[in-house]
Amino acid sequence: MAYAELLNRLVAAAPATWTANVPAVLTQLGPPVLLGSYLAAAAAAHRPNILPQDNLSHALDAALRLRRSAHAVGPDGDRNVLLCADEAVFGLLTEAWQRPRASPKACCPGPPPRPR
Repeated sequence: MAYAELLNRLVAAAPATWTANVPAVLTQLGPPVLLGSYLAAAAAAHRPNILPQDNLSHALDAALRLRRSAHAVGPDGDRNVLLCADEAVFGLLTEAWQRPRASPKACCPGPPPRPR
């Protein structure tokens, strides 16, 4: 658990660096507790758009998968992993909810005009 705490502090100290490429970081981390700590720390950064482009969806997907895999271990799962995964899921969903959305006209202009 000491490594998880250290990882949490590293991410908190430089969140932009640690969240620039979420899939690459997730690939390098091994044990589920480190994955959970990283995702929870990234979610806790609470800075607008700290997870650029598709990284928010990658992080949320990883947190949900981690939560499911922790439950697969047994009825109670790994409590530390579950705690970190829950923190990550709620923090990442909050970030997604707070992001500005494109106006409907920008993404969906509607049907073309009818010929006269």
